[in-house]
Amino acid sequence: TEVRAKMYRDSSLVLVENEYVLNTAESETSPIIFQDQVFFASTRRNLSGNSANDHYNIFSSTYSETGQLGKLSIFNKTLNSPLSESSVAFDKKAANLYLTRVMPSGTGLKTWVVPIPARVNDKPETKEFIIDGLNKVGHIAFNDSYSRMYFVADLPGGLGALDIYSSELVGNQWTKPVNLGKGINTAQDETYPFLLNDTLL
Repeated sequence: TEVRAKMYRDSSLVLVENEYVLNTAESETSPIIFQDQVFFASTRRNLSGNSANDHYNIFSSTYSETGQLGKLSIFNKTLNSPLSESSVAFDKKAANLYLTRVMPSGTGLKTWVVPIPARVNDKPETKEFIIDGLNKVGHIAFNDSYSRMYFVADLPGGLGALDIYSSELVGNQWTKPVNLGKGINTAQDETYPFLLNDTLL
């Protein structure tokens, strides 16, 4: 249409559409694209999304050759647990997946490092992610070169409860987390950092 054509001419305008394949009456959050799939967390109880769950699980959908999202699937059966899986991130260089879970009884977020599974029934070894002695971190995001990590944590000296921090990869070690400061963080919770073209959103 003429309206859509004008949108494409003006790069400051974008077309927002509902991804009906992914969305239900339940809650869908933290989408991320990796290779030819989109991953997201949802409180749907199963693939049909007919009834609500009391926690989040990770689901995925694969793009077709025409760029359309296809049928939903469970990426890996081992990754979903009785806890809430709130987000995933992929480190393509190290072939690892970072899985954030909400811990019970208000004890915060924790992240596990998992070799990226190739099949739904694979049982990859999971390892708790610890950075500079800290293990209560979550919502991992990487820059394009996988040399910088962003995440959220509730650390002493922060500006609020959950703040966004960054860390640099030096050799094989992540450096001490740095609070991104008042330009990013507030007295409220900051969650789910996301990067586009190495710009933090």
